Amino acid sequence: MMRRTVVNPKGQVRIPFALRKRLEITGVNRGEEPGRSVMAPMTLRHRNQSGGFFTRKPGQLSAI
Repeated sequence: MMRRTVVNPKGQVRIPFALRKRLEITGVNRGEEPGRSVMAPMTLRHRNQSGGFFTRKPGQLSAI
C-alpha cells in the first residue's frame, strides 16, 4: 500500500517514527527511474554489510 507524504518547503520528507523503528531505517538510498523518483530504506544491517562503503571521513564527498 502506498502512502502519501508531503515535501516541506526545505525539500524534506518525514518518515513516521513507527515505520523507522519497525524497519530499523538509518538512512535512505535515492535514485531515479524513468518518470519517477525511487527511495529505498537503508538499515544498520545494510550499512554493516557494505563494509564501510557508505562511511565517509570529515570533508570527504558522499559516495551516494
